[in-house]
Amino acid sequence: MEFKAIIPSYHPLTRMQRDFNQLFDNLFHSSEIAKGSSSSLFHPSLDMEETDKEIHLHLELAGLDEKDISIELKEGILSIRGEKKLNRSESGKNFHIIERSSGSFVRNIELPAHLIQEDKIEASFKNGVLLIRIPKSDHVLQEAKKIPISTS
Repeated sequence: MEFKAIIPSYHPLTRMQRDFNQLFDNLFHSSEIAKGSSSSLFHPSLDMEETDKEIHLHLELAGLDEKDISIELKEGILSIRGEKKLNRSESGKNFHIIERSSGSFVRNIELPAHLIQEDKIEASFKNGVLLIRIPKSDHVLQEAKKIPISTS
């Protein structure tokens, strides 16, 4: 079963739009950083894989604690929210390079409610990686039923 067709946020055009949005955001934020502003972007990377029994989401959230992250499922949309804060004092310092990103993020993933067991979703956080396990529903796990073809 292929979930990419069901989840529109992973369509190539959606990715391209997100990349363009991030490019423009980077342009505006880089000019603010040059002026001494502490605002920047944080967009965690997401990997999605599928096994026979589950869907796994892996998000890179280095620098966050589990208390900085919230996960909510509402009307088939899995929302992962968080905020990455950098603890640095900028007074009296001249930064030459700022590559570490910070800020709030939200990742919304549309899940096909009829194909998953919403009440059995689990999340764990280890070494800066959030793993969300989404079990498939029992009727998805059943073997395919062969349909006979009549010749009359």
